[in-house]
Formats: sequence, structure tokens, C-alpha cells
Amino acid sequence: MINTVLVTGAAGFIAKHTIQTLNNHNFNVIGIDRKKQPDNFIGKYYQMDVTNSILESVFKSNDIDYVI
Repeated sequence: MINTVLVTGAAGFIAKHTIQTLNNHNFNVIGIDRKKQPDNFIGKYYQMDVTNSILESVFKSNDIDYVI
């Protein structure tokens, strides 16, 4: 079973390295950030603020196991 991780601030420096590690360990990654999707991002990406009410739909449409 592949676990899914939602990473907030996914376009940032720390998140970039966290996402690389998660991908290397076969996690499914979903990223959220106000900034545009990084060129090397692997997985689903939502360009939005975490305070946006649409965030609830991200949780409803994805089977998220962990949030960072």
C-alpha cells in the first residue's frame, strides 16, 4: 500500500528536499503552495493558499494519510 502525503509550502526549499525523500521512499505526494508548481515536482499540485475553503475538497478527493 502506498501512503499519500500532503505537503504544504511545496514550492519552498525545505519542502523540495522533503518531497524528494518521500518520492525516493515511494510515497504518493500532493503539494499545496501559493507559488506556481516547481518544474521538477512529481505528483499532484494545487496552487492555492491553505486558508482557502477549497482545501476541504482536496482532502475529500484524495486519500491523504499524512500532512506536513
